[in-house]
Amino acid sequence: MNTEKEKLKYLDRFKRNEICIIDLVDESDTTSISKQLAESSMKYFSFSVDGGFDITINKINNKGDLIKYFDKLQESVNNFEVNPWIHIEAHGNTDGVKIGSSDFITWEELLDLLREINIKLLNTLIVVLSMCYGVFAAIKVDFSKRAPFNLLAGIDREVSYGESFIAFETFYNEFRSGKQLLEAIKIVNTQIKGQMILKPIDYFFNLYTNLDEPLDNQIQKVIDDEALTRTYQMKGKLDSVVFYKMKVIIEKDIRDKMSKLSETKEWFLMNDLIEKTI
Repeated sequence: MNTEKEKLKYLDRFKRNEICIIDLVDESDTTSISKQLAESSMKYFSFSVDGGFDITINKINNKGDLIKYFDKLQESVNNFEVNPWIHIEAHGNTDGVKIGSSDFITWEELLDLLREINIKLLNTLIVVLSMCYGVFAAIKVDFSKRAPFNLLAGIDREVSYGESFIAFETFYNEFRSGKQLLEAIKIVNTQIKGQMILKPIDYFFNLYTNLDEPLDNQIQKVIDDEALTRTYQMKGKLDSVVFYKMKVIIEKDIRDKMSKLSETKEWFLMNDLIEKTI
């Protein structure tokens, strides 16, 4: 069975495509770029992208309303009314996303909301995170659950308002002009100081489950030896030989667990759902 072909056939059931801009920036904050994007590069999408995209801006000021929004979007997806592309505009950090003036949602909580939609979409959801540290969402993925998205676009560091606008306006302009997503990202990265990253979820799955997976220059894997030591710390001073043997045991344990997890890849990517759904 041609998995990608069957997914496309399934997506044809949806009545419309929609870029759902979720603006979580406080109303008093002048750094939100969602309205500018919708009025510039995004407004031409319906004329230039196959099938066209409706554009909606959803201003949300607290966590409760964000959850309600996702519940409503989930219902629309379940009824085949809308096939969403989710663009979230917010202030992010390594732990999660600020909502409005004082609310906050962790990456783990946000990924849970995205996951339910991605399951219905058979792992075809595109998520664009217009915020600082957006790529950290991938670091917080629970690979023992279903995939929360298919493609993730985000920036790897703190970013200014001006740079963020340039990055995402360029991204959407290049995409609507016919560029493939990866081509659009390459052009973005010639115009900003940081790195805008676009990766499929199976890339992160392979990175997580295969300790020998080669890294490209956009992603850095950090092995936290200090945390590892704390977890397995013994009382008294560790002899260097004992510590080395302990690290060998720990590494074997981790490799065994990752090997078992890697066997669930097809399930994680929802390929098992296609035959049941098509």
